[in-house]
This record gives sequence, C-alpha cells and structure tokens, in this order.
Amino acid sequence: MAGMVADLTDPFSLLGLPTDYLAPTSLDDLFRHYSGTENGDILLAGGQSIIPALLNGSRSARRIIDLRAIAQLQHIHCDDETISLGAMVSFDAILRSEAVLRCPVLRKALSYVGTTTIRNRATVGGSLAWADPRAELPLVLMLLDATIETDRRRLQMSALPQAAFATRLEPGEIIIAVHISRKMWGGPVNFAELLDRHSAGKAIVSVGMMQMIDGLVRVAVGGLFKRPLVVEMMEKDIEEWFKIQAGEQDMLADPFHSIGYRQKMAAILFRRLQAGEA
Repeated sequence: MAGMVADLTDPFSLLGLPTDYLAPTSLDDLFRHYSGTENGDILLAGGQSIIPALLNGSRSARRIIDLRAIAQLQHIHCDDETISLGAMVSFDAILRSEAVLRCPVLRKALSYVGTTTIRNRATVGGSLAWADPRAELPLVLMLLDATIETDRRRLQMSALPQAAFATRLEPGEIIIAVHISRKMWGGPVNFAELLDRHSAGKAIVSVGMMQMIDGLVRVAVGGLFKRPLVVEMMEKDIEEWFKIQAGEQDMLADPFHSIGYRQKMAAILFRRLQAGEA
C-alpha cells in the first residue's frame, strides 16, 4: 500500500487493542482506506482519550488509523482576516505560534489545559471530535463563531456538539481544519475557568465572553450542560439566562460538583470577566 504502514504486530496489540494498524501519509490515502467508526475504524489523533476508552472497553475497534504522519493536517495559517488550524495541530504548537498573538484568548484558554504532556499530545481535531462538554478549545471556538471544515462540508462550531461526547458529524466524516474569521469578533474576548485541582487540572466550569455593541455580549459556557452553549444577549440579562437554562437544558452530571454550585461558579466567572479581573 503506497504511502501506508501496515503492521500486524504493532505495540497496540500488546495492550489488547486492535492489531490492524494503518498510518496514512496523505489525505488521499486516508480517504481511500478509512471506512468510518461504524465499520470498526478508529482515527488516532493524540490518543489521550480514545486509547483509555479502548482499554476499558467503552469503545471498540477493528483497526486504528494513525493520523500523525499526514502533513496536510498540521498547518497553522494566520493573516489579517483568518486563523486556520489543521486538525492534527497540537495545543502546544498553537501556544508557540502566531495564532495566539493574533487571538490571545486561545492562549488564555489553552493555558488551562492539563499538563505540558497533555498539551503536547492534544490536537484540534481530536478535541472537537471527542466533544467533552468541559473542553476549553471547543468552547472558545464556539465563542469566536469558528467554522469547521470536514472532508464533506463546512459547519459552524456551535452546530458541532450534539451532547456529551457526541457530535453531529456524519458517519465516516473527518475533521480537516478549523477556521477563525477575525471579522466575527465584535470586541474584546476573554475566558475564565474553575479547575478541579484534584484531577490534574480538569475543568469544573468555564465561561468565555465577547464584548459587542450596544450593551450586547456573546457568552459561551461549558461544564453546566451536556454540550457547551453560546448566546448573544444584553449583558445585564446573562445571570438570569444561566438560571433559566437550568430548567430548559439537559444538565451535565457531576458526582463531585452539584448543578447549583456550578451555576454559582459560572456566574462568578462571568462577573469577573465583566470586571476585567480574570
């Protein structure tokens, strides 16, 4: 197979994982061989979430397709209008790039992510596809009204999460890149998060805010609901919105932090953003 590596004795088999392993070196090779998770293929990005899931049996696969050798998924492009990040760009690469100079809220949000090791391994596409309702990058991309590019279409980031650890990607659909248009920024953008210090920096709740015009703000919140939410409304009405959503949305289960506690913390984070203290 040109451009592919097939190894039936790869290290994954020693862990009890699928023994069929492919490492495409181009998008063409990936599209040619990937048949979708519904047919037993698993795409490997950073691997920090999917490998534990395979080991504990919550996910299954017949074949692992490693994306790390595909250079077309590793680009970072910045100009005066757009920031584009390939699906296999790591969080560490973003933090070391021009992207955080042009969009400082990316640095603010990603600095909360776990440890150096996690930031070295975590990728843009992996984070978006995994759809953790507490994840920092999807929340910020929703706040910035980013566009997700897949092998089939483009869709707004706010439309991607469907529920906790579930997206609206179609069977076999692959995330290629994310595009942030600077034209969408209405004003200053900021982010704040409450971390659980007992879990290597896992988020409890997070809030992002973009100042707009005429008293409007765009607010994104994670850690309260089964999917991150974004809303635009008058700044004075945001805290009331938090309370209303508790009765209308599917709330995220958390055995350690009650819904009431997380609501109060989200409101406090919002007030800190308002005051410029975060």
